Amino acid sequence: MATDIKSVPHYVVLVEKNLQYRLDENKQILGNAGKELIEFAKKYGTRLPNHVTAWDQFARDCGLSSEGRKAIVCYLLTDEARQKFTEQ
Repeated sequence: MATDIKSVPHYVVLVEKNLQYRLDENKQILGNAGKELIEFAKKYGTRLPNHVTAWDQFARDCGLSSEGRKAIVCYLLTDEARQKFTEQ
């Protein structure tokens, strides 16, 4: 069944096993990332550095400590990857 591309997040952020998020293009939390989306992001997403200031607001929104901040793994889903996800 096809998925509407508007429902596919732009970012997948993994903090720890029970903190896995999907984010919109403005890095606002849309909810939890499911196993299928996480596997897809690892395969087709672009891994981003987590130390850049672009992630400061996300870290504050989640209440991450500096240690928690170091642990995050971020994936960008490009428009091409998002389209591929809809075609699964």
